[in-house]
Amino acid sequence: MVATIPFVGFARESASEPIEVMQHGTDQGPDTTAGDKKRKEDELRSLSRELERRLGSGTRYVSHVTPEQSLNDYVAAYVQRAEALGTKKFPKRDGKPVYGRVALMLTVDKNGHVEKSEEMETSDTFLSTYSQKLLRELPSSPFPRDFPPGTRRLVFPAILNYRND
Repeated sequence: MVATIPFVGFARESASEPIEVMQHGTDQGPDTTAGDKKRKEDELRSLSRELERRLGSGTRYVSHVTPEQSLNDYVAAYVQRAEALGTKKFPKRDGKPVYGRVALMLTVDKNGHVEKSEEMETSDTFLSTYSQKLLRELPSSPFPRDFPPGTRRLVFPAILNYRND
């Protein structure tokens, strides 16, 4: 049994396996040109910067269009730690493994603790509650020194798949 949390929407150049990408309202069908895709990514970057500017709270929203590699690397390492803990502590109800999927939006503080986890979608409310508790048990990992100045928290999506592999 394996709990996997795909690194949703982020690119890892060193990854040896394909990474699932969660598309948020973008049409990436076969008729989409490279120029359209670039324009949409630029638009998402611009909206993200505007949101961060308006909030002015040191909150960074990390997605597949986030240009700072240090943010993406931190999120990738965070997700890998979550995968390891999810595999070690696979969810069980009445002694039987529970399989399913949970999509969460996580807010992590500069010390690496989960400040907030919001359920976006789930196949089972038990799994959602279990996953949120599990993520709060993760060992902390403070933000590295190479983060953009003023970064006090990160917000990013994570999809947790509990499956029988």
